[in-house]
Amino acid sequence: MKRTHRLCLAIALAAMPLAAQQRLFQLTGSASGDRFGFAVAGLGDINADGFPDYAVGAPGADDVGTDAGKVVVYSGIDGQELYTILGRTSFDEFGWAIAPVGDLDGDQVQDFLVGAPFADDVGFKSGEAALFSGKTGTKLRQIPAGGAREIFGISVAAAGDVDGDGTPDYIIGAHGDNVNGDNSGSARVYSGKTHQVLWLVAGDSPGDFFGQTVAGIGDVDLDGKADFAVGAPDDDNNGAESGMCRIYSGRTGTVLKTLNGDVSDDFFGHFVSGAGDVDNDGRPDFIVGAVQFFGLQPKSGYARVYSGATFQVIWSFHGTNPSDLFGEPVRGAGDVDGDGYADLLVGMSLDDRSATNAGRAELYSGKDGSLLMAVNGQRADAQFGYQLAPIGDINKDNIPDFIVGAPGDRPLSGNTTPTGSVQIVSSGPVTLTSNLHDLSMQVGGAQKLELHGGPNFAGKFYLILGSVSGIEPGISLGAAGLLALNSDAYTLFTATNPNTLISNSFGAFDATGDATANFVLLTGLDPALVGTRFHHAFVVFDLAALQIVGASNAVPLVLKN
Repeated sequence: MKRTHRLCLAIALAAMPLAAQQRLFQLTGSASGDRFGFAVAGLGDINADGFPDYAVGAPGADDVGTDAGKVVVYSGIDGQELYTILGRTSFDEFGWAIAPVGDLDGDQVQDFLVGAPFADDVGFKSGEAALFSGKTGTKLRQIPAGGAREIFGISVAAAGDVDGDGTPDYIIGAHGDNVNGDNSGSARVYSGKTHQVLWLVAGDSPGDFFGQTVAGIGDVDLDGKADFAVGAPDDDNNGAESGMCRIYSGRTGTVLKTLNGDVSDDFFGHFVSGAGDVDNDGRPDFIVGAVQFFGLQPKSGYARVYSGATFQVIWSFHGTNPSDLFGEPVRGAGDVDGDGYADLLVGMSLDDRSATNAGRAELYSGKDGSLLMAVNGQRADAQFGYQLAPIGDINKDNIPDFIVGAPGDRPLSGNTTPTGSVQIVSSGPVTLTSNLHDLSMQVGGAQKLELHGGPNFAGKFYLILGSVSGIEPGISLGAAGLLALNSDAYTLFTATNPNTLISNSFGAFDATGDATANFVLLTGLDPALVGTRFHHAFVVFDLAALQIVGASNAVPLVLKN
């Protein structure tokens, strides 16, 4: 017993980095054909628990009617559903696009915008969008299209404060609008306070599909008002479907800059996003994707990062193989590596490196353009990387994380059509992962814990510890940081009762530095335990010296009814 107490106290010694995995959570669609993960968005901390939350769109969901769609909002701390918003009518495809837009209703919680581009409210496929309270999920405002076939809501985005009234504004794209001919397209900027149109901008010619993507990019001209960008991937300025991205002044609605694709079939402007300050010059920058996915000779695609000050190219990233859809999507990632420069995310949903059309997401340095990290899809046709977005620091390692959608995924055996999935990906090392994050007390089951110590810890001993009181503030490791578990009675139980509730909770890593364990939940337990949230993490130690030489991240498990 004294030896065990000494082991518990030794947790306060320095922890060392372990080998890295990246996946924190995987969430799946509830039914075949949902296309869960078609849209994703970080929402910030909407339930006031100190962890950022997120939303996932499933435009193929049939809960209300065929392809009516839905959006599911999840807790960042444990991946549990906070609420679900259902589409209204069959074939609306509600959840096609989602964007956080800031606090519009004054409750100090961020709200969000959802597109349903095939709704028929004001005509066949007119489309629509709606604003929702982040705090409650209630609808704040329905925003109608102007007419039939607009495909209004194909894209949605936060605009920042365009009109300078102190309330954030928002943008909605309608790439089927016929302002300047069939499918010339348009985008409308709305006041977040009055919900009136501030600016209507449109494509130049029929077939431009202007409004396919929209983005707020910050105040690039330093006039005190947020500016915005709109993509027109089928614009023909430099050849058929060369594509175009146009930058507009938020203050005047006039064009600040038009950027064109290089040659025919570039489809430049298929995706555009604000990028933050990539070159560290004090002005926000932006990124544009060119997927190059059609034509006689499909190419690999590219993504370009532009200076908001000069509109010159800062970085140009290129795909590896034809038809990978590199450059759709593109996003600013924030300063992931802590060097003072904003970094970039690029998806390529048809990449074949792990399996045919499994997909891939890449993270690039804003400082030097180097590849910082890449994560591959896990199954053929998953289309991992079809959408992605930064979501903040989910696992409290002080490194921003992101969410990646895989709407073509078939994670459940027996699926003949995709349910879709999303993964929460850490930008830092993840050394403890699990196959699920909740268990039913009525059914029982097991959470499989996978320990990734890496070659440096091959053969060394580990011990899995737990907490039911959360991961913050954690157990102090002095100058080395924190172990992400709060010490409580369950911590002592897991330390003094190894290999009981958690099979193989104490053992040695194999020759590759890996191990597995299982948290086993039996049926017939006290119903009062419903809602209990466990966190587990492991420590690596020298058994003879009782010295901690490594510690993992924490993984949650919630007991459900």
